[in-house]
Amino acid sequence: MWERWAQPDGTPLDTFSVITTAANEAMQAVHERMPLILQPDDFATWLGREAPLDAVSDLIQPCQSTLLTMYPVSKAVGNVRNDSAELIVPTSAVK
Repeated sequence: MWERWAQPDGTPLDTFSVITTAANEAMQAVHERMPLILQPDDFATWLGREAPLDAVSDLIQPCQSTLLTMYPVSKAVGNVRNDSAELIVPTSAVK
């Protein structure tokens, strides 16, 4: 979910929300929640204006653990001031 709106000075600002759900089996070792991950077959239901609410609500569930690849990363990931491609390098690959 996102929205573009004008700040008081007229500058556009894009804002967004991350929809979360309960953690799947793989993610539970890291956190109790995880971002919602939709499968391509579900995009039309999620984005469609005609989908019944219960059909959309049914999509808010953890994805299959087999769809995730997890590996340890640096603790620097947890600081929003850090922003570099190096943050997603597996720590086992860092020398």
